[in-house]
Amino acid sequence: MNIITNLGKRTISRDLLAGLAFAICIVATMIGTFFFIVATQNLQRELEEKTASISDEIVRVITLPMWNVDFESIQQTFQAYLNSEYLVGVRVKAEKRILFDKIPANVKKLILLKRTIYKKKHKIGEIELYFTDQNVKRTQKTMIYSMIISIGSVIIALILGTHFIMSTLLDKPLQQLICGIRTIARGDYSHPLDSAPQNDIDSIIREVNLMAGDIDKREVEAGCLNAELAEHRDHLENIVDERTAKLTRANMALEESMENLKKTQDDLVESRKMAALGGLVAGIAHEVNTPVGIGVTAASFLERKTTETNRLFNSGSLKRSDLEKYLNTATDSSASILLNLSRAAELIQSFKKLAVDQTSEEKRHFKLSEYLNNMLLSLRPKYKRTQHTITVDCHDDIVLYSYPGAFMQIITNLVVNSLYHGFENVEKGKMSIHVKDLGTKICITYKDDGEGMNQEQCNKIFDPFYTTRRTKGGTGLGMHIVYNLVTRTLGGKIDCESEPGNGAVFTIQIPREEEMTDEGQ
Repeated sequence: MNIITNLGKRTISRDLLAGLAFAICIVATMIGTFFFIVATQNLQRELEEKTASISDEIVRVITLPMWNVDFESIQQTFQAYLNSEYLVGVRVKAEKRILFDKIPANVKKLILLKRTIYKKKHKIGEIELYFTDQNVKRTQKTMIYSMIISIGSVIIALILGTHFIMSTLLDKPLQQLICGIRTIARGDYSHPLDSAPQNDIDSIIREVNLMAGDIDKREVEAGCLNAELAEHRDHLENIVDERTAKLTRANMALEESMENLKKTQDDLVESRKMAALGGLVAGIAHEVNTPVGIGVTAASFLERKTTETNRLFNSGSLKRSDLEKYLNTATDSSASILLNLSRAAELIQSFKKLAVDQTSEEKRHFKLSEYLNNMLLSLRPKYKRTQHTITVDCHDDIVLYSYPGAFMQIITNLVVNSLYHGFENVEKGKMSIHVKDLGTKICITYKDDGEGMNQEQCNKIFDPFYTTRRTKGGTGLGMHIVYNLVTRTLGGKIDCESEPGNGAVFTIQIPREEEMTDEGQ
């Protein structure tokens, strides 16, 4: 079984031997074929020369008997030639008469040569000669057998010699090299390979021995390094555990700080909302104070006049002129009281709606133009002692189903931002609110002509706690609240454009009712 396995096993020497045998066969076959073709051509040429020579000779010999019409000589002559190894058939014609006719049955495989016989320049007959090439074919077969035997002998001799040389110089050193490499692969570096004869395999064996020595040395070094690495790994794990514990504590502290910061931020936002509501209350109280004061004064005056008229009536000294004067005073005073109390009631009703909207998170239908005017009425105390003005451009037919309190806080913070920041050094500032109906959306453009901002300030204006008036009481939450109300509560977007000296423009796009999001609910 091992012998069969070894015979079927591919090796370098067997592959080289197979390749060499194939190459020798190809070369020998090509050389043999070449010589066979050359020899065949020579035999064919010799056959042609021989048949031509025999034909010429027969023509010379047969001319005189045909001239003399000697049939016996003609037959004897052809009988003599037909016994040769080349000529196998003859046909002689003279004036459409056959003088001699002896042709084999299968003439297609024969060589036909025709000659015309002349005597004294007169045609006396024709002769057809049939030759065979059997001698040439026998010679060719003999050559082929000889060539095959010779080439086979040479190939076998070369293969056997090459096999012996390769077995001696290649197979044994390679087997020794393979066994040594297997030993090294098992981790045994203490048995160097024996040197082979001085050839390339010997160089390979020397390099393998050097490699084994290097591997042994590196394994020793790797063992030392692995020990050091294990020690460092244990130390590193201790450090990592310690720092992980510290990081965990720091993360817990950071999460607690973030929670406190978020709570503080929410408290600040809520306090900012309440502060805005407080400012609204103060402004409305100031506005209501004037009509109420006028009403109280008119009522007091009417009461005093009524007391005087009643005293005159009781004493019986009331004159017609006194009564007419009292009635006129009562009429004027009542009209003044009613007008101012109506004005105060209107202000209180407007304040009630705005206050409820600002503290409520419910949606309702409202006319945007009317609501904006009510907001500006509540904001008037903040700028009525200045020369600043606010204009509103909004169609009366724009009705929204949204969060009015969010609009109140947005417009209030924008106006306050312009008054405290944009108009800090401006005496006559102008603010405008332009509302455009875009079908599925509305666009609110708020603009002032204040001091404006640079690009850095414009980029950070919506960041929480960012303010340019930190030392003057600014919290940096006003515009952050505006951004959250626009993007979260109303589901829209807001952009800011500004340049130093050219004021600021805030563009707000908000979806209508059918595209509103509930993110802020």
